[in-house]
Order: sequence, then C-alpha cells, then structure tokens
Amino acid sequence: MDRTVVIALTAVAALLPFERLGGFDVAGFNVRPSQLALAAAWLFFIGTVSRQVTQNGARAISWRRPAFLALAGFFAAAGLSLVNAENFGRSLVVLGFTLFTASLAFLMPNALRAEHLPRIRKAVLISAALVGAFGLWQFIGDMLGAPGWLTGIRSTYSRDILGFTRLQSTAAEPLYFANYLLLPIALAGAWLPRASEARTRRRLIALLGLLSLCVFLTSSRGGWLGLGVTVVALLWLERGRLKDWKPIASAFAVGIAGAALGVVLLGRFFSPSLSSVPETFFRHVTTVTDGAAFDDRARTITDALAAWKRHPWIGVGYGGYGPHVSAFAYEAPAAGWPVANNETLELLAETGIVGLAAFVLFLAILFKSARTSETDGADAIRTACVAALIGMLAQYQTFSTLYIMHVWFTIGLLLTVSKPERA
Repeated sequence: MDRTVVIALTAVAALLPFERLGGFDVAGFNVRPSQLALAAAWLFFIGTVSRQVTQNGARAISWRRPAFLALAGFFAAAGLSLVNAENFGRSLVVLGFTLFTASLAFLMPNALRAEHLPRIRKAVLISAALVGAFGLWQFIGDMLGAPGWLTGIRSTYSRDILGFTRLQSTAAEPLYFANYLLLPIALAGAWLPRASEARTRRRLIALLGLLSLCVFLTSSRGGWLGLGVTVVALLWLERGRLKDWKPIASAFAVGIAGAALGVVLLGRFFSPSLSSVPETFFRHVTTVTDGAAFDDRARTITDALAAWKRHPWIGVGYGGYGPHVSAFAYEAPAAGWPVANNETLELLAETGIVGLAAFVLFLAILFKSARTSETDGADAIRTACVAALIGMLAQYQTFSTLYIMHVWFTIGLLLTVSKPERA
C-alpha cells in the first residue's frame, strides 16, 4: 500500500483525542482534524487502488470478509429505518456521518500491514501522553482559578459551576475523554509485559499512571466502569504472561498512586489541611439512584423503550431518537437533541430488533475473528484492542453516540491484526 495512506492513518491515530480543542465549526458542524486525516487517507487509498487495478487488473482490496458483510448488514438496516424517520434530513446526515467514521473498519485492514503497526501504536501513545499532560494542567489551572481561555475547559465542567473541576482535556466532554483513554491504556498495558528494555517499561508505567489519574479526574462514573472492565479483560487475556509479575505490580501500584494523587489534589484545593475531600465530589460520584442525573437517565430509558414499541422491527429512524422525543421534530432544543444515554437502547429505538441484531452479529463476528492474530508481532495490539473495546462497550451502557472516531479506530485496528474468518 502507498505510504501516503499509512501516513494519513498514522495522523488519524495521533489526532484522535482532538475534538473540542483542535476542531472548528463549519456550517454548524464541528470538523475535527482526525476527520480531515481520514478523508485524506480515503483519497490516497482510492488513488492507490485505482493505479493497482489499472496496472495489473488484480483485485487490490478485500471486501468479502464476514465482519465487513455483517457491518454492511447493519447499515442496510439503519438505512431501512429511515422510512420511519420524523426528521429525515437529520437522520440522513447522522447515518452518513456514522458511515464515514465507521469506514475505518474497512480502510485500516485493507491499508495497514504488520510493519506499520508499531508506528500506529506509538502515535496513539504519544498523543495520549500529550493530551493527558494537558488535561492535568487543565485540572490544576481551573482549580487555581485560571481563566477558561487558558485552561480550555468548558464552563459546564469548571470549579465555578460544580464546586470541583472535571477534567476533559481536548475532548468534548469528560466521559468522551475517559472513553478515549481506554485504548492507550490497554495498548500500554499489553506492551508492558513484552517490553525488553527497562527504560521502555518505566515509560509505559509512567504513562499508565498519568492516564489513570486523568480517568479518575474526569469524575465520570461510566469512564471508571469502562476502565475497570478494560483492566479486568486485559488481565484475563494476558493471564499467560503474568508469570513476570513485577511490571504488572508496578503498573498497579502506579495506577493506585494515580487515584490517590487525584484524591489528594481534590483535598488540597478544597481543604488546605488535606483532612478531607469535598462532599460535593463524593456526592457527585456516589449518587447513582437519586438526583437529576438519575431522573434524566430513567426518563430517557423510558422514552427509548416507548419509541421501540412504536416501531419494534425497524425503529423510528437512525439518528431519530432526539426528534422523536422532542416537542418539535424539526427544531433542535437549545441544549441539543436528546440522547438515550444507553447505546443499546438507542439502537433498539432507532433501528429496531433488526438493526440491533445486525450490530450484535457484527460484534460477535469481530470478537470471533480476534481469537487469533494475523501475525505474532500483532498479538499485543490484538489483546489491547479487545480489552479496550470491551471496556468501551461497557461504558456505552451509560451514554450513546455511535459515530465516535476512536471507537471505530479501535475496531479497525482490531480487524487489522486479527486473522480473518472465512467468508
């Protein structure tokens, strides 16, 4: 494959976390640098494939892979659901945007080879280290009273509103940043027991400490859930390599130290004597069955089930949950279109039983193909992607947006390193 495609996909890997900061508005849409890099990758890929076909007439791409066919089936079901869409224009835009983002699942396995994987992994880890360090500065700066233009934090997550700062770094929201960090955390964790150099192990352990601290400071309970599930999944997948327990113990110690440092930072800014952590923080992270957040999620779940019962087989239209539950289907509320805060229920409401079943089938084929690596050197990346994706799916039960770039990047990377099932 032409090196320009690989360079563009490496740029996608490096630019994944740049959403709110790094993006810019065009005609009401937030355009992100990772999207521009993906568009460039497609242009280079199409040009390369066209030259290859012209020169030798051979088929240059693989499209009959079962995972590709299952994903196509899901998007066919999503397209069918548009017949019930109350706001057809919005549904069509959301479907098109999801198709573009999900194209990573097809492009990456067709463009990347084993020799490209270390570069991709390094791009993800270096980028995560940079945005993690920025996020830590953002937290400290906001807690010290630095202006928003300097910290880059949204006022919604600032100390002035909540009583404490929720770290969001460059992402649109803290929960999205926590979700993104699952991939670099899993990649660093899977690399750690395989690293032969002591310097590399120290760097990976330090990175795991920084990123764990960032996840803690997002104060996202869904993010904490995703991290816990990712760690458990990674330990299970890597259980055969846990004989050398020292790097693992060091990583756990650093992770625990990161969480402890988060508590100390909160206590320091709220209580100079370090004697207590603010009640507002504990109330925020421990209130599960009470308060406005719980009431809102209970309402959205009820609305999602009601929408599904209205059109149980093909749903109310992909991207149509918000218009369906809003007072005016063609007028977005001031706070934006509502979401179900549960991706499973949102898919059920929007695409019905057919769409949800097709997506579950795609995931089943994806994880089945991930049982073995395409090459021995890809084994660490394979287990990391599996663990990270399981964690993302767990967190997806607490929020809902399917067209997230880093989720489809993880899926694309997993398909790249997995041995294809027979069509």
